Amino acid sequence: MDSHDRAARLSWRGFSEIVGVIGVMVGLVFVGTEIRQNTLASRAQAHLELAGQNWDYLLRLGEDDELALLWSREWTVEFIEGLSPEERFKVDLSTIALLTRLEGVYSQVAEGLIDEEALDYYGVAQPRFDEAGFWTIWGGARHTFSPSFRNFFELRHEYSP
Repeated sequence: MDSHDRAARLSWRGFSEIVGVIGVMVGLVFVGTEIRQNTLASRAQAHLELAGQNWDYLLRLGEDDELALLWSREWTVEFIEGLSPEERFKVDLSTIALLTRLEGVYSQVAEGLIDEEALDYYGVAQPRFDEAGFWTIWGGARHTFSPSFRNFFELRHEYSP
């Protein structure tokens, strides 16, 4: 075997390695692009689902005349404690439903699916949470939520049990 054949083989092997490295780099760019597109699609889907949940919740409040009346009132402790058992059940259940939805938003933020600002526009900062009667309900229901959401929510609203 002469040195010319050996040099040609080495040259060909070097060329093959360069082509292989370029192929790997192109593949990585493609995979990165796909991951980015999938992440964007997941975020968009998460927002659509949250918007749908929000719409359903608000629609239910608006369609039930008694519930709408209860939610339109100021929630003092006296108001909440003065409700009939049936009214209190409706208020408690609808409040827990609202908070469960917010816990879902919180979880999606914690998992990085959606931005933290989603907590504000999906209701974690609503005026209802500043009313003393709400905290009466929260005190009885807080154990049904994850410790991380409880801590977040209570810190956000400066509540201590």
